[in-house]
Amino acid sequence: MKYYIGLDVSLKETFINVINDKGKTVYECSVLSEADAIGDCLRAGGYKEDAILGIESGQLSIHLCKALSKAGFEVKCVDARHMAAALSARINKNDKNDALGIAIMLRNECYKNVQIKSEDSCELKVMIGSRRQLVSSRQQIMGTIRGLLKIYGIKLQSSKHGNFIEVVKRNITGLSNSVIASINGMLNSLGIVEESLEGINNLIEEYVKEDEDCRLFVGC
Repeated sequence: MKYYIGLDVSLKETFINVINDKGKTVYECSVLSEADAIGDCLRAGGYKEDAILGIESGQLSIHLCKALSKAGFEVKCVDARHMAAALSARINKNDKNDALGIAIMLRNECYKNVQIKSEDSCELKVMIGSRRQLVSSRQQIMGTIRGLLKIYGIKLQSSKHGNFIEVVKRNITGLSNSVIASINGMLNSLGIVEESLEGINNLIEEYVKEDEDCRLFVGC
């Protein structure tokens, strides 16, 4: 007999609903949103073989899909927006009913499959996301320093990122100790951000050197 398993995943808890090929609920439980806990729950019920798991795309979907697939389960990552539109028609919308709805959609093959990102794609996403945040933090710190120094009539000219810290230090020598200490605190943070950003830039450059598609763009 074929089983269809809907997982309604939140950051803390996952509700599991299992239906058979006739659409009848045969098993349900609630566990922590951890791959081991979900796998143990399904194995305890005997629902590993001849079973398809459905997980909506979301924050934990990449990790759970990979971990459960590695544990031997057949897993489908389904498009959350498409699934939400289908589940919105249900009268009583809660975790239990959402898990059942996902299982039913699997059984009826009424879902959009989402491809799980590869390890390389995940690593690149983390590097680019981290770099984006550091660039934003750098701009925010520099903008704050520029704004605060205008209180004292100090208008900093545009300068390269590497020279900014030295330019600021030269311009604040005549201010009070408390102001200098405050500005230096932000400059220290800026220095750490700059150092971290340089490290991530180096990582991305190394990644580009090894990536065939990126090398094509570099050669243009």
